[in-house]
Amino acid sequence: MWFSSYRVVRLFLWSLVFGAAAGAYYDLFRIARIARKPRGDSWGKHRILRYGDVVLCFLGDLFFWITSAAVYCVFIYDLADGRLRIVSILALFIGFTVWHVTVGRLIVALADKIIYAVRVIILAVCRVTLIPAAKAVRYLSGRLAAFFRLIFGSVYTKAAIKRELKLASKGYGIIK
Repeated sequence: MWFSSYRVVRLFLWSLVFGAAAGAYYDLFRIARIARKPRGDSWGKHRILRYGDVVLCFLGDLFFWITSAAVYCVFIYDLADGRLRIVSILALFIGFTVWHVTVGRLIVALADKIIYAVRVIILAVCRVTLIPAAKAVRYLSGRLAAFFRLIFGSVYTKAAIKRELKLASKGYGIIK
């Protein structure tokens, strides 16, 4: 199919935007890695990742590439009629690189502040939602336990409990 110069320019510009968006998406994974980085003197001296950190890093990168490739396939199908064009790949690379070198460095430099802000927001959301829910569950479970003690209290009296404990200490007559 014939591809007009307007469509080529449009594909180039949208690929630049897609590359920058992919760079921003990758920065989420970079921030997550920085958040998992151990703190203290041992990290500064050795810079050794534990095995679990390497696996999580690999899985995060794998997830990034699979999701980015899937979205890029849909993107190419929509804008370039499913045909992969060098212009698109070049613009994607340029967009990603420009994001990574400019805004990506700024984000990594501010990573600790971003992580702190995210933790504060999550803590605030938990205080508003989870803590009242936990108190409600605690109250309801206490009321439910009181209800069951009321019902089964007459069946299982202190004398019955003592009798069971005495039989249990003797092995219920099984062990001689």
